[in-house]
Amino acid sequence: MQSELIALRSELRRKDEFIATLGHELRNPLSVLATASLIFKMDGATGADMKRAADIIGRQVQQVTRLINDLLDIERIDNGKLQLDRRPLDLREIVTNTLESRRADAERRKQSLTMHVTQAPVVVNADVVRLVQVVSNLIDNAVKYTPDSGHIDVAVTADGHEAVIVVQDDGAGIPSEQVDSIFEPFVQLSESRTAARGGMGLGLSLVRRLTELHGGTVDVASRGPGGGSRFAVHLPLQQPVAISLTT
Repeated sequence: MQSELIALRSELRRKDEFIATLGHELRNPLSVLATASLIFKMDGATGADMKRAADIIGRQVQQVTRLINDLLDIERIDNGKLQLDRRPLDLREIVTNTLESRRADAERRKQSLTMHVTQAPVVVNADVVRLVQVVSNLIDNAVKYTPDSGHIDVAVTADGHEAVIVVQDDGAGIPSEQVDSIFEPFVQLSESRTAARGGMGLGLSLVRRLTELHGGTVDVASRGPGGGSRFAVHLPLQQPVAISLTT
């Protein structure tokens, strides 16, 4: 009974922290939106000013939209309401295209983003939209917590009857006491990590939930703070494929 009470109190505390962080994450872009909108009312605002304000508004709306969609996706998954549209897909193509769509973010921070894939097709039965979401969240997480000029490696391999996506970085790393809880939506990482880049921490929770919906698993390893992180997603293969890495 005592242990259950402690667990309940811990859960309530995490939810309180989560709600406080949610308020902060929503308030920041809304403040930026309000400031940017004033440019349209300024006397003498140039076309360049208008374009810059429009770009700012677009980015902030995208950020808020993604946050809300992540919250809704977690709710739908937890309540069994999210349905997958599954079909045979070559995992190499999905991961390669997703990585290229995120390359500009890495290049802005002068990060090295490399890709390794097998020569043979890696076919999985998956929902393309949700699989892209898994890969995007892992790469975004790596970019966010890897320092400028850092290194991020993404690989697609086949191991027996499993397809494996690995995203490895040499970034902030994860404290050993938090490795087991990093995929939980109401668990915030150490202050030094979250304060550096902000964020709700929903991405990794979605990675695990969406991977499990596909019959797969995800694991993480880290050498601790400053030691980088390695995330590996394991999905059932449609057919066994021999391993042969190319760069």
